Amino acid sequence: MLKFLVIIFAIIILTNQASFVYGVEESQDGKLRTAKGRVTAVNWVAQTITLRFFIEGAFDELTLFVPDKIKIAKGNNTVSFANINIGDQVKADYYNTSPGPLKVISLAVVTR
Repeated sequence: MLKFLVIIFAIIILTNQASFVYGVEESQDGKLRTAKGRVTAVNWVAQTITLRFFIEGAFDELTLFVPDKIKIAKGNNTVSFANINIGDQVKADYYNTSPGPLKVISLAVVTR
């Protein structure tokens, strides 16, 4: 019985990890989107991050503008933009402010 519970628990953990790592979701109103992926580039001057994620059978990248006023969550702490590193897994809620950049309204760095 214990073995069964351990296996179920492991499957749940692995499924949650896999579902976090990649993807872009769109809200029902079509305006707010959520991207979940790994940071592949950080531009401190332009205040942008580039995320790599898996969608529709292929990898894709998305560059997001992170305004000064955004509070960035990392675990139970709030960190500055300078604390985002290449390789971090993040979840970003953003708006497409076309013709401008994709503007982040919420950013969380996932800690393990």
